[in-house]
Amino acid sequence: MVNDNEIYYTKFVQRQLKSSFNGNQAACKRFLDETLPDVLKMMDRYSAQDNRWWLTGGAPMAYYQLKEISTIIVEYTDFMENLSRLLGRPIQSFEVGQNYWATLQEADEAYCDYVKNGPKPPILDEEKTY
Repeated sequence: MVNDNEIYYTKFVQRQLKSSFNGNQAACKRFLDETLPDVLKMMDRYSAQDNRWWLTGGAPMAYYQLKEISTIIVEYTDFMENLSRLLGRPIQSFEVGQNYWATLQEADEAYCDYVKNGPKPPILDEEKTY
Protein backbone atom coordinates (compact mmCIF):
# COMPACT_ATOMS: atom_id res chain seq x y z
CA MET A 1 0.00 0.00 0.00
CA VAL A 2 1.35 3.40 -0.98
CA ASN A 3 1.17 6.05 1.75
CA ASP A 4 1.20 9.85 1.53
CA ASN A 5 4.90 10.03 2.38
CA GLU A 6 5.80 7.65 -0.43
CA ILE A 7 3.71 9.64 -2.88
CA TYR A 8 5.32 12.90 -1.76
CA TYR A 9 8.89 11.60 -1.99
CA THR A 10 8.33 9.86 -5.31
CA LYS A 11 6.96 13.05 -6.85
CA PHE A 12 9.77 15.08 -5.29
CA VAL A 13 12.46 12.85 -6.82
CA GLN A 14 10.69 12.74 -10.19
CA ARG A 15 10.65 16.56 -10.28
CA GLN A 16 14.46 16.37 -10.07
CA LEU A 17 14.64 14.26 -13.26
CA LYS A 18 16.23 16.97 -15.42
CA SER A 19 18.31 18.78 -12.82
CA SER A 20 19.70 15.81 -10.90
CA PHE A 21 19.52 12.94 -13.36
CA ASN A 22 20.05 14.74 -16.71
CA GLY A 23 16.70 13.36 -17.87
CA ASN A 24 17.84 9.75 -17.33
CA GLN A 25 14.67 8.04 -16.11
CA ALA A 26 16.45 4.77 -15.34
CA ALA A 27 18.92 6.57 -13.06
CA CYS A 28 16.05 8.42 -11.38
CA LYS A 29 14.18 5.16 -10.78
CA ARG A 30 17.33 3.46 -9.42
CA PHE A 31 17.91 6.34 -7.02
CA LEU A 32 14.31 6.23 -5.88
CA ASP A 33 14.44 2.44 -5.37
CA GLU A 34 17.67 2.74 -3.37
CA THR A 35 16.63 5.65 -1.16
CA LEU A 36 12.92 5.12 -0.64
CA PRO A 37 13.05 2.64 2.28
CA ASP A 38 15.34 4.82 4.42
CA VAL A 39 13.59 8.05 3.51
CA LEU A 40 10.20 6.56 4.38
CA LYS A 41 11.51 5.44 7.77
CA MET A 42 12.65 8.98 8.48
CA MET A 43 9.43 10.56 7.20
CA ASP A 44 7.25 8.05 9.04
CA ARG A 45 9.12 8.76 12.28
CA TYR A 46 8.20 12.44 12.02
CA SER A 47 4.68 11.70 10.78
CA ALA A 48 4.07 9.54 13.84
CA GLN A 49 4.73 12.69 15.90
CA ASP A 50 2.33 14.64 13.68
CA ASN A 51 5.27 16.64 12.32
CA ARG A 52 5.21 16.62 8.51
CA TRP A 53 7.67 19.50 8.29
CA TRP A 54 8.39 18.96 4.57
CA LEU A 55 4.86 20.25 3.90
CA THR A 56 5.03 23.28 6.20
CA GLY A 57 7.66 25.60 4.77
CA GLY A 58 9.19 28.34 6.88
CA ALA A 59 11.36 27.84 9.93
CA PRO A 60 10.13 24.35 10.84
CA MET A 61 10.96 23.05 7.37
CA ALA A 62 14.41 24.66 7.38
CA TYR A 63 15.24 23.44 10.86
CA TYR A 64 14.21 19.82 10.37
CA GLN A 65 15.67 19.61 6.86
CA LEU A 66 18.98 20.78 8.30
CA LYS A 67 18.74 18.05 10.92
CA GLU A 68 18.08 15.52 8.13
CA ILE A 69 20.61 17.02 5.71
CA SER A 70 21.68 13.66 4.32
CA THR A 71 18.17 13.25 2.88
CA ILE A 72 16.98 16.33 1.04
CA ILE A 73 13.20 16.12 0.63
CA VAL A 74 12.36 19.77 -0.07
CA GLU A 75 13.45 22.11 -2.83
CA TYR A 76 16.99 23.17 -1.99
CA THR A 77 16.40 26.84 -2.79
CA ASP A 78 13.37 26.91 -0.46
CA PHE A 79 15.43 25.21 2.23
CA MET A 80 18.26 27.75 1.94
CA GLU A 81 15.91 30.76 1.85
CA ASN A 82 14.05 29.56 4.93
CA LEU A 83 17.28 28.65 6.72
CA SER A 84 18.50 32.21 6.14
CA ARG A 85 15.24 33.53 7.58
CA LEU A 86 15.48 31.20 10.57
CA LEU A 87 19.05 32.26 11.31
CA GLY A 88 18.25 35.91 10.64
CA ARG A 89 21.17 36.30 8.29
CA PRO A 90 22.20 35.36 4.78
CA ILE A 91 23.70 31.89 4.61
CA GLN A 92 25.77 30.46 1.82
CA SER A 93 25.46 26.88 0.64
CA PHE A 94 29.03 26.02 1.57
CA GLU A 95 28.33 26.81 5.24
CA VAL A 96 25.98 23.87 5.52
CA GLY A 97 28.64 21.47 4.25
CA GLN A 98 31.81 22.94 5.71
CA ASN A 99 30.42 24.04 9.07
CA TYR A 100 27.49 21.70 9.52
CA TRP A 101 27.73 21.26 13.30
CA ALA A 102 28.16 24.99 13.94
CA THR A 103 25.26 25.76 11.60
CA LEU A 104 23.12 23.13 13.33
CA GLN A 105 23.94 24.58 16.75
CA GLU A 106 23.04 28.06 15.52
CA ALA A 107 19.80 26.67 14.06
CA ASP A 108 18.96 24.88 17.34
CA GLU A 109 19.20 28.19 19.19
CA ALA A 110 17.31 30.11 16.50
CA TYR A 111 14.54 27.50 16.36
CA CYS A 112 14.10 27.64 20.15
CA ASP A 113 13.77 31.42 19.82
CA TYR A 114 11.34 30.97 16.91
CA VAL A 115 9.15 28.62 18.94
CA LYS A 116 9.14 31.09 21.86
CA ASN A 117 8.92 34.40 20.01
CA GLY A 118 7.81 33.78 16.43
CA PRO A 119 9.68 34.52 13.19
CA LYS A 120 12.43 37.10 12.74
CA PRO A 121 11.94 40.02 10.33
CA PRO A 122 12.54 39.15 6.65
CA ILE A 123 15.97 39.45 5.07
CA LEU A 124 16.15 41.92 2.20
CA ASP A 125 16.71 40.31 -1.21
CA GLU A 126 19.98 42.17 -1.78
CA GLU A 127 21.36 40.60 1.41
CA LYS A 128 21.01 37.07 0.06
CA THR A 129 24.40 35.71 -0.95
CA TYR A 130 23.83 32.04 -1.68
